[in-house]
Amino acid sequence: MNKKIIENAISLSLLQAVTLFLPLITIPYIAIVLGPSLVGDISFSIAAIQIIMTISDYGFNLTGPREIAVHRDSKEKVFDIWLSVTILKILLSFLGALILLLACIFSKKINNNIELIFISFLLVIGNIVYP
Repeated sequence: MNKKIIENAISLSLLQAVTLFLPLITIPYIAIVLGPSLVGDISFSIAAIQIIMTISDYGFNLTGPREIAVHRDSKEKVFDIWLSVTILKILLSFLGALILLLACIFSKKINNNIELIFISFLLVIGNIVYP
């Protein structure tokens, strides 16, 4: 059993090291290929989308699993919790999208990147459907 724990610890350490050092190689390459302007536009759109994702989460990733664990014996209650969390995440995401759309309309600088921002909005949709 100790051998398995050591193997798992080594595997997770290697995975963590790759996760840590891979951006140090890829980000400079991407900056050279795309150019500083496009990298800045992508970074801005991802930052804006990250704010919307934070708003749409609203702590549901903490409270949802806790409530499901409390009511794990009742499939109806678990489904009700999941449904209510998902609906609230969708509503908060629509609110964030509306605010982002208004910002795109009233800001010329943001409006130049509206396609990139709304393509990045797919990250929010992925965050909603993630259980």
